[in-house]
Amino acid sequence: MPVDRTAAIRTTLGLLVVLATTRPAWAYIDPNTGGLLFNWLAGSLVAISGGILLLGGYIRGAIARVRRLVRERIRGRRPEGSPPQAAAHRNDRTAANR
Repeated sequence: MPVDRTAAIRTTLGLLVVLATTRPAWAYIDPNTGGLLFNWLAGSLVAISGGILLLGGYIRGAIARVRRLVRERIRGRRPEGSPPQAAAHRNDRTAANR
């Protein structure tokens, strides 16, 4: 890819002018600003990881139930515990006890 020499020279001269004309900034960042940011990030990380650890089992169980339901619907089966199957099973047990 050919390089346009005039554009490169103009860009270099522009950068040199900008850098040569800057004035020093007589300011500083408060030392406690970094500590505040670190404490905020560390606390957020601890809270998020603790929430994931506490709710991880519930989340995995919910995902497993949804996957099972989707898999059974795709295969054309009724999910376990659906009302028609449970009612038929209850009626058979009641009839056997009579």
